[in-house]
Amino acid sequence: MRMKHTLHTLTIFTKYGGTGRLVSSVKGSWKEQSGLALSGAFFVGWFGHSLINLYHRREYWYKVDRLWKETDTRTDEVDALDAQYRAAMNKKWSEKRKSTA
Repeated sequence: MRMKHTLHTLTIFTKYGGTGRLVSSVKGSWKEQSGLALSGAFFVGWFGHSLINLYHRREYWYKVDRLWKETDTRTDEVDALDAQYRAAMNKKWSEKRKSTA
């Protein structure tokens, strides 16, 4: 099972790394490593990826903030229109009920 994951990882390295020398050196060193080292490498890579995502999110914070404000404004407008519609329908319904009674 471990060899299958290692081969899958090497396939990914080959696809995105571009050089065969890097892959063979990684393959040789990974055979010598324990599971703890591989897990540590995975978590360090995941943490680095998360930091990059946070940086990109921080880079475009003004766009996200503007979208949230627009959404809040639109929601308030829709709620106001809904309240007007409900008031008009309740008034119409109560008048109709009074006229039939």
